[in-house]
Amino acid sequence: MPFSAWISILVTVDCLLTLALTRIGTEMVLLAGLTLLMLMGTVSAGPALSGFSNESVLTIAALYVVAGRRRETGALGFIVRQVFGRPRSTTEAQLCMMQPVSFLGVFMKNTPLVAAFLPFVSDWAGQ
Repeated sequence: MPFSAWISILVTVDCLLTLALTRIGTEMVLLAGLTLLMLMGTVSAGPALSGFSNESVLTIAALYVVAGRRRETGALGFIVRQVFGRPRSTTEAQLCMMQPVSFLGVFMKNTPLVAAFLPFVSDWAGQ
């Protein structure tokens, strides 16, 4: 097996262990792994960075920015609290969320829905 393959395996295992054993953000760990592979010459810069030019990746990134701004302004929070209420169990939370999200899923793609409702599901999980 070539030396570059061993480097790739080592960096992959290191990233997985770092993700599993620390609280460092996923994006930071994976970007550090990619940077390490580029610095060691295992992956050239062109193919390594070409994923960032993918329209889907940029769309998802933009949707998370919009969802974050929407959460900070509270524009969607009031509506979500009124529709979803305060569930007392996991099953009730799933049922409360399923109806409006299923309805909106008819008119919207699933990625914006996930980006929009992810903060609220996280809040529910914290409670």
